[in-house]
Amino acid sequence: MPRIFICYRREDSIAHACRIYDRLSSQFGADNVFMDIDAIKPGVDFVEVLEQAVSSCDVLIAVIGRRWITAADEQGKLRLENPDDFVRLEIGAALERNIQVVPVLVGGSRMPRSNELPPVLSKFARRHALEVPDIGFHQALNRLVESIKDASSTTGIVSPAPRAGDTLINPKDGMTYVWIPSGNFTMGCSPGDTECFEDEEPPHAEQVANGFWLGQTPVTQAAWKNVMNNAPSYFKGDQLPIESVDWNQASAYCQAVGVRLPTEKEWEYAARASATGARYGALDVIAWHIGNSGGATHPVGQKQANSYGLYDTLGNVWEWTSDDYDAGRKAVRGGSWGSKTWSVRASCRDGVVPSGRGPDLGFRCIVEFR
Repeated sequence: MPRIFICYRREDSIAHACRIYDRLSSQFGADNVFMDIDAIKPGVDFVEVLEQAVSSCDVLIAVIGRRWITAADEQGKLRLENPDDFVRLEIGAALERNIQVVPVLVGGSRMPRSNELPPVLSKFARRHALEVPDIGFHQALNRLVESIKDASSTTGIVSPAPRAGDTLINPKDGMTYVWIPSGNFTMGCSPGDTECFEDEEPPHAEQVANGFWLGQTPVTQAAWKNVMNNAPSYFKGDQLPIESVDWNQASAYCQAVGVRLPTEKEWEYAARASATGARYGALDVIAWHIGNSGGATHPVGQKQANSYGLYDTLGNVWEWTSDDYDAGRKAVRGGSWGSKTWSVRASCRDGVVPSGRGPDLGFRCIVEFR
């Protein structure tokens, strides 16, 4: 499925851009269409999210209204002449990547000439434009949809596979996700680990057939407040992990931002990051636990990351998974700020009833690669 970025000027074509967004979202799925006014949450780094979205899109739709060329800032300078103009940056980045860039002319506008554009956008003038009149709007958008489908089938779509360590920002909550490549690992009690319990036995071979994106850290309180509009945590701080949320609340959050909770297999594979021992590093270097936490959570990302670039997989807060631990409980992993050291191991498992909450229990989300 192609990933589509809609580029527009708010003072020039926002109404048309919104109608185009609605049509493309219904055809290709809202998760595959980026439009900043709908996607970027308050408090998120606007520039960083835009750069990430443009760098990962397959098609850029440039919506051009009558004021697109002549739009000026407060000092009367043309916006296109400003190297930091968002529209200029977005189109320039797409042209440099040589992806499909489609000028969409709305409101009776015309295509800009090359001498009206900065040099970095000169090639944009040669892109074939689609006229979208107010009368016949839907028919024109049908042609746009078909052109995107045709380009996708011709190129085989489109997006290069991510590489280990790549990151992306989910514009719906501002959280960073890390690419976890496919592979094989031994799940369960680690070689030489003398602290394992029966529920970690026997160790067994597992395969993760498809890579995925996993939250670089547990979900933060800032992200939770932006999405869920409440603040249930016992400990307070924007960069502290969200806690005191039950399994249903954690699942609802992930669904609200277009993702889900990881399975136990996905969680342990990512937490190990190819390490075969009980931990991927020295305990105090990688994790907050009862011996060093001071009896509280800590801002995410302060300890050493594993080789995939994930932080706090061990310690700080236990993390909900999507799997059942037994008939009445959900599996949680990773240990917490209040855990004794035997709990802060990659294979350690515990079970909590879905309605359970506590100041030591949080989560992170996963995005399946498509």
